[in-house]
Amino acid sequence: MSRIGSKPIILPESVKVEIKDGKLNISGPKGNLVVALPEKITAEVTGTHLKLNRHGEDKFARAYHGLGRSLANNAVVGVSHGFTKELELVGTGYRVVAQSGDLVFSLGFSHPITFKAVAGVTFAVEGNNKVKIEGIDKGAA
Repeated sequence: MSRIGSKPIILPESVKVEIKDGKLNISGPKGNLVVALPEKITAEVTGTHLKLNRHGEDKFARAYHGLGRSLANNAVVGVSHGFTKELELVGTGYRVVAQSGDLVFSLGFSHPITFKAVAGVTFAVEGNNKVKIEGIDKGAA
C-alpha cells in the first residue's frame, strides 16, 4: 500500500474540487488548475477531504497512486496559497533585468541570456541580483 497515496488531502474552505472524466478541476482564490489522474486511479471528495483510490494491485497502479496524490496536493496548495521561490545571483558582475515579462541575465558570457516567461508564472526583480518567482502551478517552470 502506498504510504503517500493513502493519505487524504485536506481541502481548505476556499478550494472547490470537481471530478470529471478522470480529471480534477481544482479552483481557489489564486486560480484554477486541472490535474489529469493516471489510469486505475480515481478520486472522491468527502466533506473537506480528497481521497485518491487505486483499482488493482499491479505495478502501474501502485507506482502511480502516490504520484496522483502528490500532483493533486500540489494543485490544492497552489490555488489556495501559491508557490514562491526567491533566487539570488552571486558573482562579480552578475545581473538580472526584467524586460516585458521576460528575464534577461548578464552572467559573464559574451551575450545576455533571456529566459522567456511561462504562462501563469510571474517574475519580480528586486535590485539587480534578486528574482522572486511566483505562480500557482508547481510544475509550470
